[in-house]
Amino acid sequence: MFIKAALASAEETEVAPGGNYDLNIINIEEVPVKKTPGASQLRATLGFTDHPNYQPFNVYVGLVGSADDEVATTRKLRNLRRFCSTFDIAWEAAGFDTDDAVGATAKEVQVTQRPRLDAEGHETEEQQNSCFFKRFDTEEGPAKKSARKRRA
Repeated sequence: MFIKAALASAEETEVAPGGNYDLNIINIEEVPVKKTPGASQLRATLGFTDHPNYQPFNVYVGLVGSADDEVATTRKLRNLRRFCSTFDIAWEAAGFDTDDAVGATAKEVQVTQRPRLDAEGHETEEQQNSCFFKRFDTEEGPAKKSARKRRA
């Protein structure tokens, strides 16, 4: 079978230089943590709103699991709330709906470059992007409600 495609016109993306960028969530899904059986995390694919030639990148946010102690639970909840706050994702005291996250945007997010890791966790020469979620206002409550109907 021959696939007809204008491959000569395809251009490679590039890793963004460090700086502040407007980002959007392209995709979000729950995935297992490779090194911790039974644990899961969110993998969000982020794109650069105003720079389509910059390579999208993934960020991972741990989800609270039954094996987590109080310190791990507190850290994971804080990071989830920072993620929601950064991307202005509707949330409530019991959590949030990932369907509300796809397409969400964030302004002026600090993006850095870091070495990509190989399968064994060793740094390579190739670079990738990472970002920092802003700190949330502790006075901010779950005022924003999901536009979607809650599933039973």
